[in-house]
Amino acid sequence: MQMKTKTSDIVSRWGIECASARFSEWGNWYASASKFPLALLDSQGFAKFTSLDDLTSTPGIRVTKQINIPDGISSLARYEMRSDQIPEQLRESSLYTEGAKSTIVVNRYERNPAARMACVRHHGYRCKVCDWSGLESFGPEAAKLIHVHHLRALGDIGMEYELDPIHDLCPVCPNCHAFLHLFTPPISIEEAKTKIKSLTKH
Repeated sequence: MQMKTKTSDIVSRWGIECASARFSEWGNWYASASKFPLALLDSQGFAKFTSLDDLTSTPGIRVTKQINIPDGISSLARYEMRSDQIPEQLRESSLYTEGAKSTIVVNRYERNPAARMACVRHHGYRCKVCDWSGLESFGPEAAKLIHVHHLRALGDIGMEYELDPIHDLCPVCPNCHAFLHLFTPPISIEEAKTKIKSLTKH
C-alpha cells in the first residue's frame, strides 16, 4: 500500500478539511508545500496551515525544499490530537471508494504538547522499553523520533487532570508504543520489558 493512500484514509477518518496532506512520523516532509489548506500528520494527530506564509511563519518549522519540524508536529501549539494509532491498513485491493461523507462522534482527550517536551527533556529520546534510539538507528535526522506514552490512559480518566510529565509520561519507540496498546488496558513498561527479556533468553 502506498503512503498516499494511507494519508488519504487518515484524512477521511479524522475529518480534516484540506487541499493537501502529508504524513510523517518524525517531522520531515520531503516535498514542497504548494496546495493549501495543508495538513501535516503523524500517527497521533495533525496541524493545519492556511497558506505558505502561515506555514513559514510558525515557530519551530523550517521550510526549504522540504518541511522540517525538528521537535515533531506535536510540539506545535496548533497540533490537534485525534488518535493514539493510525487507522489499520487497508485490505489489499486495486480499487478503493472514497469521498462519502460521514459524521463520527467520539470522546477526544486533549494532549498537552508542552508536557511531551518536558517529558523528553527529562527522560531523553531513548525508548524505556527496548532501549532503542532514533539517533543510533537512523542518524541525526531521527534523533528526536520518539513517542510519549501516558502511563495512565486519558480515556480511562475521562476528565481534565493535572499531569506530571516526569512521572505520568514515558518515552517509548513507535513499535513498543503500539505493543503496549495491543492490550486493554495497556500493559506496563515493566511488563513489556519482561516480555522482551523472556524472548531474548530463547
